[in-house]
Amino acid sequence: DFETLAADSTDQALSGLTDGITYYVCLIATDAASNSANATYNFAVDTSAPTGHSITGPADPISSTSPTVEWNDATGETKYDLYVNAGSQDCTDTATFDFETLAADSTDQALSGLTDAVTYYVCLVATDGASNSANATYNFTVDTSAPSGHSITGPADPIGSTSPTVTWDDATGETKYDLYVNAGSEDCTNGATFDFETLAADSTDQALTGLTDAVTYYVCLVATDGASNSANATYNFTVDTSAPSGHSITGPADPISSTSPTVTWDDATGETKYDLYVNAGSEDCTNGATFDFETLAANSTDQALSGLTDGITYYVCLIATDAAANSANATYNFAVDTSAPTGHSITGPADPISSTSPTVEWNDATGETKYD
Repeated sequence: DFETLAADSTDQALSGLTDGITYYVCLIATDAASNSANATYNFAVDTSAPTGHSITGPADPISSTSPTVEWNDATGETKYDLYVNAGSQDCTDTATFDFETLAADSTDQALSGLTDAVTYYVCLVATDGASNSANATYNFTVDTSAPSGHSITGPADPIGSTSPTVTWDDATGETKYDLYVNAGSEDCTNGATFDFETLAADSTDQALTGLTDAVTYYVCLVATDGASNSANATYNFTVDTSAPSGHSITGPADPISSTSPTVTWDDATGETKYDLYVNAGSEDCTNGATFDFETLAANSTDQALSGLTDGITYYVCLIATDAAANSANATYNFAVDTSAPTGHSITGPADPISSTSPTVEWNDATGETKYD
């Protein structure tokens, strides 16, 4: 109470009031004749700023240049001021974007015209009726560029396995991969024959099992970054587990009377190359054989030999290989025989002979198969 304040006074300072309390004022004016009149008023003391207006969006990073800033509504605010600045915090109207005197209870504000690869700083000022204010801050980066560089490198096409591994170069900027492998056509969804979703960032391979021979599989690898930008890499390969067939060896004759014979064979079906091994004395289907001819052309059907040794049996191994690295062997052997039969001396008839129907006689040769 302040009694007997001077005539013509117009104010009185107070102190020690309590926050959150409403005070009632009664001002009595009295004249010299003791006539008086009351004026009344009340006011509340409020020294607490609004609270609770945490910023909830946009996501960080965000893949749009027109995102929306979102927040939880504060308690006790009568207005908001929103400032969004490129590159640094600025809670004033010099910010890149300023939205002053937004309505109480508002919880979002759309932005437009932001720039890719720039970080924006948000300052949301909530103010109450007593001009108390509190700031909430946040930042986010605009990222509209999808990951790149994730080219698919395998498996080989065709592949000779029903359990191949898909391999790829690691992308730049991804936070996850989704891999879809579909039989017969491309399908970049989880409806694909095989789907592997949310593979780890920086992964570069995924094993497959249970594929079917003679089927073409289409691979779709989706790389996604933290802003949900994504880019697809595609590839296809065919499973081929069937080896070439039909390459039976037809020559040389066995035995052969030449030390420079030619190996001949029927052309296989489906081969992309032949490897020919000819070994003295035993079979050897490696380049340790006496003679090896590796990577002969597809569709070839013969290979000349030279320098073979009389009296030796040679073993031929012909490997036909296809593009999927499936292979099948054909084998054969022949003996080199360059020595003529001996010992067949003629012993009759007598000379002269007194018959017009004599018999020619001889000692049997060694090694002959016929006489003329």
